Amino acid sequence: MDHRLMEELVKKSREGDTAAVQSLLEDFTPFIISTARKLYIANHDLEDLIQIGRLSFLTALRKYDTSRDFCFPAYAVNAVKNNFHHLIRKAAERNYEPDSSVLEGLPSSTDIEEEFLKNETSARLIQSLEKLPAEDRALIEWFYFRSGSIREYAESNSLTYNSVVKKKQRILNRLKNLMKDKPN
Repeated sequence: MDHRLMEELVKKSREGDTAAVQSLLEDFTPFIISTARKLYIANHDLEDLIQIGRLSFLTALRKYDTSRDFCFPAYAVNAVKNNFHHLIRKAAERNYEPDSSVLEGLPSSTDIEEEFLKNETSARLIQSLEKLPAEDRALIEWFYFRSGSIREYAESNSLTYNSVVKKKQRILNRLKNLMKDKPN
């Protein structure tokens, strides 16, 4: 359709001429259908999208300012596309729900830090234990890895209870100092 004829039809439609409105709508219907076919919006079929496009066109026709130096076809095309994009954004916002099952499986940032520090401390403890003499390492293993008691250790090694307590404390202090030292 010619640009001048289209502008005349727009003016006539603004004056209430339904035939002019119908003629303009028929000219834009192929564009509306083509655009609607390219879209997918949940709970809207093609006929719904075409109807929404037609309503967008009619709204653009009603709001078009003939005094401005802007051609109606470009205005109408932008109005229809923008309305479709707005509809897509609204549908996306309405349908967006974070999948809580995925989020539950991920540790929080504090858990990651705690896990890292725990692993780092464990690695330093192992390095420090390796630096202890074999006899001292055996005592630590007895209490912390075998869950043995002081009395049992004292009896099995022919030592007094008090000497084992003092020895254990001395070894733990040495281990603590070794862990404070910078790692290798």
